[in-house]
Amino acid sequence: MKMLSVEEAKDQLGALIEAAKRGEEIVLTENGTPVARLSATEPASEALSDEERRRQAGERLLRKLRKGYDLGGRDWTRDDLHERGSLP
Repeated sequence: MKMLSVEEAKDQLGALIEAAKRGEEIVLTENGTPVARLSATEPASEALSDEERRRQAGERLLRKLRKGYDLGGRDWTRDDLHERGSLP
């Protein structure tokens, strides 16, 4: 892990980005205190698009809704709900 000040990093940003692409991790400091980290990210081809994330979130929600939640209450029938049957 390489550490350097933000001021130093400004002058060599291109080289630091190339180092990050190679897998190196660079920590930027201000007054000796770490404030940021420069590292490689996942390739764009592997990253999910916003549309794909929304689609997956929607699928997860639908699975949960279809499964339902047991609230521990009484099982109501259609007749109960429409007051056609005897209410407890």
